[in-house]
Amino acid sequence: VLTAIAGLALLSRFGIKSWIRWALPRVSSPGRVWGLEDFFYAVAYGFDLAHILFVQRSYQSGLGRHLWFLSPDELRDTLRNEFISQPLAVFPSMLSRTGMMCFLYSCFNGADKQIRVSILVCMGVQIIINMVTVVQIIVQCGPDPYHSANRILYFHYLWDDLPSDGSVICHSPSVQTIIGFVQGGFNSSMDLFLTALSAIQLWRFPMRATDRGPSHSESLCSRLKRIPRASRHRRLWQTCVLSGPLLLSGIASIIKTWVSGSMTTKIGVAERFLTDVSMCRIENYSILLATCAPIIRLLVSNIARHGSPSNGPG
Repeated sequence: VLTAIAGLALLSRFGIKSWIRWALPRVSSPGRVWGLEDFFYAVAYGFDLAHILFVQRSYQSGLGRHLWFLSPDELRDTLRNEFISQPLAVFPSMLSRTGMMCFLYSCFNGADKQIRVSILVCMGVQIIINMVTVVQIIVQCGPDPYHSANRILYFHYLWDDLPSDGSVICHSPSVQTIIGFVQGGFNSSMDLFLTALSAIQLWRFPMRATDRGPSHSESLCSRLKRIPRASRHRRLWQTCVLSGPLLLSGIASIIKTWVSGSMTTKIGVAERFLTDVSMCRIENYSILLATCAPIIRLLVSNIARHGSPSNGPG
């Protein structure tokens, strides 16, 4: 259901942007209707569809049923599809978060240089951390004793039994747990930082306007009341649609990190995987859905300003 809702929201976003770009030639700065974030959102949703496909295949193999009712073949098929889906689960949230950072960077293009640099640093750090996580998932099994080899060929030992001669070894569950906690911690920190950054920047200029004269010494509540009612309501709406989903994504990332800590064995993976998938959906789609509100507002404002596209000039 969440996948379908996010898909419809993404199609609506692209449809509205196309309509604004081509049906409203009088829109100011038409070249800025499309942005780099649109590319990231589209690619992220493509990876998410691939991820949900393997989740569905895992479900058909027995995911969600108690291990006592699964045959060895069903358990192996369930784990195979689940482990293949793990790298695909990292890309959607990483790309969606990158797209949101591109959007915030364009929104705060006139802000202080430190703000823009901090957004770029966050973007680079989260890409590196998530890519390291993907590589670790794929190459965590290899030959023992170590020698140069294509570790991707050993990926299937995550669900197949290890050779009895001890020629193959995989990373211990503690290593996987540490990497998962580091990745989840960075992603959560990025979301919470961007939540605070977007909220502060949205209220920075209205609050600065109340610093003139003796009102500078007033309390925060008094300064908020001095902001015009329409402006205050507009800022509250913008804060909800920008900072709210980022906060929700951060909370989902924290819960997912906690759940991943218990997925250190094959049994733990089978038991907690559904919760992990649900948190991945919330983490990713909360950002995707947040992108629709500014586009709808842009559509409404342009219709109000220019009228219907069929109404020519005079």
